[in-house]
Amino acid sequence: MKKAGNREKLLMIVAVVSIVVVIGDNLILTPLMNFWDERSKRIGELREFVARGEALLEREDSVRRRWLKMKKESLSQQLSLAENDVYKAVDRWAADSQISFTSLKPHWQDYDDEHEYKTLECRATGFGTLQEISRFLYELEHDPLSLRIEDFEIAARSNEADSLTLSLRFSGLVLLPAEEI
Repeated sequence: MKKAGNREKLLMIVAVVSIVVVIGDNLILTPLMNFWDERSKRIGELREFVARGEALLEREDSVRRRWLKMKKESLSQQLSLAENDVYKAVDRWAADSQISFTSLKPHWQDYDDEHEYKTLECRATGFGTLQEISRFLYELEHDPLSLRIEDFEIAARSNEADSLTLSLRFSGLVLLPAEEI
């Protein structure tokens, strides 16, 4: 009988220890391991963030020079002057490339108060040879004004394909007054 009583005590101890281990694993060990993993991930993210910040600080002078150049090359904050600059630039590119324009329509994109810029979106239609159109697009992309081609389409005007039509949408950037960096 004593053996049966010892066996019951042993089974009871094993059962209690098993329950304590399961509860300890579920309530203590697993949450601690999850917390440790999350903490390790967060530390890795913060180290990466610090490394990017240090790299940015190392490039500070070049970034500032580039920003000043971008501000200088952006369109005028006076909207009429900005439009005038774009018209003059289009005339210059058209003269250099020999392309003929049938329309040029500017449209201002206003954004909410959070944005510190506006864009002048222009739609243009013109015609010329492939060489003339290519030259015009090259001049537009390489001009110091902050303009960029959004999209364009080239189509044949005649069956001979010696005259092409260019439909173009490009935009210019106007940086609004804001606090200096």
